[in-house]
Order: sequence, then C-alpha cells, then structure tokens
Amino acid sequence: MLQTAASLAALGILTATTAPVIERYMNHAKVLKSKGEIKVLASVLQLLVNDLGENGVRRSPDARDYLSLMVGAGDVPTVEHAEDHEWNEMETVGQFNDYLVTNRPGFSPKAGGSLTFGWDGPYLQTPLGTDPWGNRYAASIGLLSERGNLVPVIVNAGPDGVLSIPFRLRYDQMEQDFGDDIYCILR
Repeated sequence: MLQTAASLAALGILTATTAPVIERYMNHAKVLKSKGEIKVLASVLQLLVNDLGENGVRRSPDARDYLSLMVGAGDVPTVEHAEDHEWNEMETVGQFNDYLVTNRPGFSPKAGGSLTFGWDGPYLQTPLGTDPWGNRYAASIGLLSERGNLVPVIVNAGPDGVLSIPFRLRYDQMEQDFGDDIYCILR
C-alpha cells in the first residue's frame, strides 16, 4: 500500500511538472499552424485578385463596389480600439469560402489563354475553417483598391482573441507591436 501511494505521488509530481511544458508546445503549434494558414490565404487571395484582373474583389461580377472585408467562419473577435470597428462591419463583407472555394458570387470562369480574366478556382481544396482558437480569419481586402499609405492584411486575433492591429494599417505603423495578432501583408 505504501508502495502504491509513493507511485501515485511520483506520478502526480511528474504530471504537474510536465503539463505546463506540454501546454506551451501545444500553444506554439497553434501559432505555427495559424501563421501557415495565413500565408496560404495571402497567396490564394492574390491569385484570385490577379485572375479577376482587378485591384480588389467586387461583391459580385456586376457590382460597382469592392469588398472591404473578407472573413472566414468562427467567432468574431473583439477589437482593442473602437476606431477599428471595421474589422466587425457587416456591409461589404465576403466569406472566404464563397470566393475561394465555390465561386458563389458567380464570376465568369477564366476562358483560357494568358490575357483573359475570370475565376480560376477553386483556390482552396477544402473550405477554410476557424483559426486554432475558434475565431475567424479576416482580410482588409478593400485596401487593395485604395492603397496609398494603407497596408491590406490578413489577420487573426491570436491566442488572446483580441484584434489589436488597426483595420487601416499604415506603413509607418508596421514596426508597432500588435499584441499576439498573427498577420500577413497582402501584396
């Protein structure tokens, strides 16, 4: 009985000391997964924009206005600064999967040849899910058509679930710390 108690105590100590290490590795793996998914999204969004022959992505083939925001599935993260409410606006918003997987807006397919424009997807083989923490990915895709001093990005809120990066990010802000947000610039 004493031997069993000693074994259980040793197992408890071992578990207590290794659990934080395992959790740290799991969180690091989630961050790496998110960074990889964001880089893939940046690449396929650029392909979509190039294929459509535009400076941005229109809501539909006959629409005059561009999407300002493209989002994925998942919880809507809170924003750190009230002026960045555009990350959560619902007006000119498109869903990644509608544009990158199914062509729900109905863009004409690319007809072939290097000089024609059109949808040439699917750009993702499987629908995009949530980020590793259950929140959505978001892209300030409308800034592609505005440019100037503004930087379009794809972002997720990171482990804390709070978006710290400005929606209208400027080049002179690039060196700032944006908490644990994970992002990639759209080119």
